[in-house]
Amino acid sequence: MAKAKGILVMAVTQCLRGGVSLGAYAVGVALEANGVVSGGDMTTEAVVTKLGYLFGLTNDVQAIRRMMTLNLRGELSPSSSFRHPLIGDDEDKVEARHGSLESPNGLNYSFGPSSKL
Repeated sequence: MAKAKGILVMAVTQCLRGGVSLGAYAVGVALEANGVVSGGDMTTEAVVTKLGYLFGLTNDVQAIRRMMTLNLRGELSPSSSFRHPLIGDDEDKVEARHGSLESPNGLNYSFGPSSKL
């Protein structure tokens, strides 16, 4: 609906750590399918500032939608490409396509209560 009208909708988190991963749960997948863009771990202030900057460059909502997922100045951390196994790719396919979810700097992009911070 909003996407068809050319309205950009961003999903951000209020949490101090972590971020939005729309592909992790069925509701997020539905939001993503309807054009909602994940703000990842950007703060609300970073999203508003980035949108202001990008709309100052262009009015092309599709281009802005793509640029909001790119790290321009350190406002967005690398994502883990996590997809819920019952909804999207299974873990083997993800590893085959993207490699291990452990980054070269030793940070582990795992999810759940056992996650290391």
